[in-house]
Amino acid sequence: MKHNMIGWVEIPVNDMDRAKKFYDSVFQIDIQVHNMGPLVMG
Repeated sequence: MKHNMIGWVEIPVNDMDRAKKFYDSVFQIDIQVHNMGPLVMG
């Protein structure tokens, strides 16, 4: 069975650095963080 990575998920967070560290570790990827006007997305 092939494994496919999720392409897009929105999960609100209060601490982007902490969330990035967690999800980078869980999914073994490097999430890129971008400032999108008033929003910070990763």
